Amino acid sequence: MPSLTKSDYQTLIQDIIAIYQQSNEAAQEAFNRIRLIAYWGIGRCILDLALKRNLKEEYQVELLEDLSIHLTEKLGGGFSVRNLWYMRSFYLAFPGVQAPALLSWTHYQILSAIPDQKTRQIYERKTVAQSWSTRDLREALNKDEVPLQRIGLASPESESDAAETTPAPTLTLKRGILYTYKILEEEKFLTDEKPKRFLDLGFDMLLDLDETTLIPEGSSLSGPTVQSEKSGSKFTLKSAEVKSTQLFTYKAQVKKFIDGDTIVCLIDCGLSMFSKQTLRFRGINAPELSTPKGQEVKKFVQEALGQVTFVIVKTYSAEKYDRYLTDIFYLPGEEDPQTVADQGQFLNQELLDAGLVVKM
Repeated sequence: MPSLTKSDYQTLIQDIIAIYQQSNEAAQEAFNRIRLIAYWGIGRCILDLALKRNLKEEYQVELLEDLSIHLTEKLGGGFSVRNLWYMRSFYLAFPGVQAPALLSWTHYQILSAIPDQKTRQIYERKTVAQSWSTRDLREALNKDEVPLQRIGLASPESESDAAETTPAPTLTLKRGILYTYKILEEEKFLTDEKPKRFLDLGFDMLLDLDETTLIPEGSSLSGPTVQSEKSGSKFTLKSAEVKSTQLFTYKAQVKKFIDGDTIVCLIDCGLSMFSKQTLRFRGINAPELSTPKGQEVKKFVQEALGQVTFVIVKTYSAEKYDRYLTDIFYLPGEEDPQTVADQGQFLNQELLDAGLVVKM
């Protein structure tokens, strides 16, 4: 067998990566389309029965409470009263012959809150044509002062009046890159004569770069940031241009739900290093767990993250109780961590959109 040139091998790698990424994108699009069809159909079933039995909205709420209990027992997470109400609102706003599937579920949650059908269609078309993110859509609605109906469960009296509200506050968002690190230099460390270099893995963990074997022979690390690559069980470090706002992003497994804005995670810091941390959601504040609303928020978070085997956490500075402030991203059906980091649903913002928490 003739030997391959380096160019041939690199082309092969790039082709395989492209095919894999395309298949992941296609799978996510298919999952989104199937989920929208299912949620639309569930909303139709709920409203069909409500109209058939002429149920007032207050009795529809009771119906959703019963459905939530039984569906959760039989099917697992994703069927909170609030989620079922979202599905009902989705069908009510888009009662066509089939469910729309051009945008994400979060897009349609926002669009469903626009009471005027023509206005709703205008913003749906704009979102598709201009590839607006959910943040772009919210900002456009806020800028244009478009009135929104409250999606979710208010009291029956205020819900029947279709109370109008402004769009939910928007959190600033910077998505990160996994397994990227900052180099720290200490001019003098203990008795060493020359400056010492460390790799900042986060959570007060430092790796001695002068002693590590992770740098390929003949290579050197230049610049303030690096990225690790894994081949089999071995890691290597290479220089990488990464913005400071993209650092401290990790894959993590949720171990415990403390309340509606605090969780315990086992965090993969890369390089076979792990850290167990209590994380506080950045930018929001949930009601006390001892209140019914606090219990509702915790259940929402459990059901959302119960759909996935891992989350992506982007950490910021620690707050006064030494819990790191964190953005949480998740994406049901996706197994590639960086894809979740790039495209995942932003749980902090979802809690704000649902009216479950307040912005801090």
